[in-house]
Amino acid sequence: MTGGKISHYQILKKIGEGGMGEVYLAEDVNLHRKVAIKVLATRYTNDPDFKARFKREAQAAAALSHPNIVTIYEVDEEQATYYIVMEYVDGESLKDLIRREPLPMARVIEIAGQIGDGLGAAHQAGVVHRDIKPGNILLNKAGQVKIVDFGLAKLQGATGLTRDGMSLGTPHYMSPEQVRGEATDYRADIFAFGVVLSEMLTRQLPFKGETTLAVMYAITNRAPEPAINHNPAVTKDLQKIIDRALAKNPAARYQQMADCMQDLMEEKQALLLAEQATKTMVIGKSAVEKLRRQKNWRPALIAAAALVLLALAIWLIPDWRQGKSSLATLAMTSAPVGAAVFLDGDSLGLTPVQKPVDKEGSISLRFRKSDYFPLDTTLVIKRGGTYNFSAALRPVARVAIFVDPPDAEVRVDGEIVESSQLAALLLPAGEHNISLARLGYDSKQERFSLQQGDNASRRYVLSKQPGAEPPTTPVGGVQIDSQPPDAVVTLNDRRVGSTPYQDKNLKPGRYTLLVSKDGFETYSGSLEVRPGQTTPLTVTLKALILAGQLSIKSNPEGAAIFLDGRQAGTTPQELNNVPAGSHEIVLRKKGYKDYAASVTVEPQQTQTVVGNLVRLMGKLQVLVKPYGTIYLDGSLQIKDTNVRFAKELPVGSYELKATHPRYGVYVKTVNIEENAPLEVSVDFNRQLTLTVTSTDETGEKFVWGEIYVDGEAQGQTQKQLTLRLGQHTIEVRREGYTSLDKPMTFNLEEDREQPLKFRLKKKE
Repeated sequence: MTGGKISHYQILKKIGEGGMGEVYLAEDVNLHRKVAIKVLATRYTNDPDFKARFKREAQAAAALSHPNIVTIYEVDEEQATYYIVMEYVDGESLKDLIRREPLPMARVIEIAGQIGDGLGAAHQAGVVHRDIKPGNILLNKAGQVKIVDFGLAKLQGATGLTRDGMSLGTPHYMSPEQVRGEATDYRADIFAFGVVLSEMLTRQLPFKGETTLAVMYAITNRAPEPAINHNPAVTKDLQKIIDRALAKNPAARYQQMADCMQDLMEEKQALLLAEQATKTMVIGKSAVEKLRRQKNWRPALIAAAALVLLALAIWLIPDWRQGKSSLATLAMTSAPVGAAVFLDGDSLGLTPVQKPVDKEGSISLRFRKSDYFPLDTTLVIKRGGTYNFSAALRPVARVAIFVDPPDAEVRVDGEIVESSQLAALLLPAGEHNISLARLGYDSKQERFSLQQGDNASRRYVLSKQPGAEPPTTPVGGVQIDSQPPDAVVTLNDRRVGSTPYQDKNLKPGRYTLLVSKDGFETYSGSLEVRPGQTTPLTVTLKALILAGQLSIKSNPEGAAIFLDGRQAGTTPQELNNVPAGSHEIVLRKKGYKDYAASVTVEPQQTQTVVGNLVRLMGKLQVLVKPYGTIYLDGSLQIKDTNVRFAKELPVGSYELKATHPRYGVYVKTVNIEENAPLEVSVDFNRQLTLTVTSTDETGEKFVWGEIYVDGEAQGQTQKQLTLRLGQHTIEVRREGYTSLDKPMTFNLEEDREQPLKFRLKKKE
């Protein structure tokens, strides 16, 4: 497809491949901008039901507009090719960033905050991602988070296919309800967010297992591995945030992303204040210890303590540091206090707070506190002014409303509530009226009360009206067998049992089918249930190629990896899908001996290889006459010596320099090799010759000039000079002329046969 066109998009190159199809970098020839195009695999687009779902889900995702969500520009079809045109993000994935380097705490919280803001905006729009993981989180070169593939995870789950035609990808980020095949909502995204946050902090996953089933068992039955056990920088409060996000029961998790973000921003503010206080006190302690060592230290110590306190006061009162004349001052409080304040999206701390701000004009303020509605407002400020603002926050309660039948119309305090909002409805604390209605059912009204911080649930069942019973729909059935047996059967995204499986009470229609078993490729297809009939199906599952993983590291890092004679990247490296069995590994790094090892890879297990590389060594000997000082790479080795200097060095290149107080400097690059001792003799008594000449600008006609060697005049050109061995700088000048050649600096070690030529040009 590279080089071709889709609609008005010129395909430039393939940049990725995933479970849904291939991703290309393209150029919009109308708007002259780069875009990313996801082209769906034909195995999806051959299903008419899928095509309808695809358009519906993609259009819902395209309605999202947020700085931390990849923008979808277009969803269309051309010649049976379904594609999505989206914003191109020039950067890397969070997955690659985590693999490459440990992340500082401040960077983790910054990235997590952006992820949470994007997810929160999507949830408010009624869109659930369902596949949050580091691979679906991109960062552009400015460090801005961009979440991709909104809505597509649901489609992928409906078909059960990934890039390899296997079951849905890694389960490490799935919520317990997803693992059990139950209905999910935005709280599954909050669970996945907790996994990603823990992974950013530790570079490890909180739920582990050697097989897919083992991971799924850990998610549903075991407590997550605490991040605080692997990263001492994780505070107890931050661990509480992770634990709440990873609660097994969705009702025990954060009920909305904004609550999680508020706790995270409060933790960020606490870390910043702790860091500032630590810096101030470290400065103070250093000054005090210095004064203790001085005479008459007691008065000076008192003065130093006063200076430390003054520095702390200046730090905590920003006006003293910034100056009131050029900044506006914001003084903010709230009822109750302790609300997180955000200025144009940036945290200012917790109320009451007073801050100088380098802004003028319209600004946006947001106040957030747990169990209260957020408050948003705008102010117009000018430099030099002081602005006081008090926010009266309204207490909030949460209630989950369950309705039977689920399509009944629900009104709370007279306002219709969408069915997607019923599972986590935010209401002011106090009395509320609810009414429910549906054609063919008796309506219902009720008044209920909520207390601040409640996380309540209410269930309503409407009674059918007499004579409103719909006609009975005939049912059909399925009989599903597999070779080998005992495979998991999933119908329409819901796990229903294991083979041999039979159900004779299904509504007629087309069902998506997954048949999966650990160690075998997942079967994906569809079947038709017909009224009054049982549809039989026997599936033969293909065994997966037995493979494991290799984790290869070296000390130091950066060694080339050769696996069975073929290069496989550089250390550290995680190699997946390595065939089970014995393998030969060689680690190779310049300046080090090769490291070789044999390793046996077990199916679905990770084998770790750590190679401690040994430096190759060589020997250097230097003799300076009559005597001199010796340096290697600028580091003094020995001073004023006439004895042979010898040193064992790691192989490689070094700058050797010898100096004499009267005779000058000798500089040379030496290459140290293994088992090849290098001897260098520097004889400053040795006299060497070279000739210096000069011409006009053409280089043809002789023009005399004054010769300067190391800044001293040595006569006129053309002249043969006698100089000592070593480094010299030579130039030619003449009054009324411009030298077209720069001074030449070189190491003179032998008689120079070729003359040094300089060109002189007469000034106009």
